[in-house]
Amino acid sequence: MKKLIILFALVISFSVNLLAQNKFSLQLNGGYLSPVNNSSNGLLGSIQIDYNSTGDIYFYLYSGIGAWDKTYFLYHDSKMIIDKKAYSEGSHTMVPLYAGARFIINRNKILDLFIDGEAGIVFLNYTNYNLKLFTNPDGSINYLPVSNSKESEALFGIGTGVGISHTLENKVLLLLELKINTMTNSAFSNLFDAAGTSTSIQFGIEFNI
Repeated sequence: MKKLIILFALVISFSVNLLAQNKFSLQLNGGYLSPVNNSSNGLLGSIQIDYNSTGDIYFYLYSGIGAWDKTYFLYHDSKMIIDKKAYSEGSHTMVPLYAGARFIINRNKILDLFIDGEAGIVFLNYTNYNLKLFTNPDGSINYLPVSNSKESEALFGIGTGVGISHTLENKVLLLLELKINTMTNSAFSNLFDAAGTSTSIQFGIEFNI
């Protein structure tokens, strides 16, 4: 029991010491999301906790929400001699839970350059359209939805990014970052399939807590 009390006291002391050193910060992010699998563009937002282990290395944990609408594919109508568009999915929302590390690779008086890498779980919800090929009286064809179903999946995701940050006089940081993330999905063939990949441009603001 005495050893447990001593260990507990050490953990509390260590945690208080970390907080006293202003090693933790809160970051709010928002941005523009662009899936690369013939989907409409969307928006995302997140809240992130950062821990500064050294002056140039940060560890972070974040969650948030991203949303975009439809996914489409093209097919050829030989009668009309044109390519047509059909929608296979819609109403996408995702909730990521990621852990990662950020490395400052260059510092100057105006901007700091950083890179990061992350991995975690993505909870994805969307509407899946069940399509049927119809032949029109004139011989042209159309893929049309005959039913739909709500799908929910928990996916493994990884990501990387590069960005810049600027520190204001009150030690608040402004950040701008380009990220690429990819995730597995039971409907996709492999991790880096274009259908599971998206790019985003995010703006963030960070302050000590």
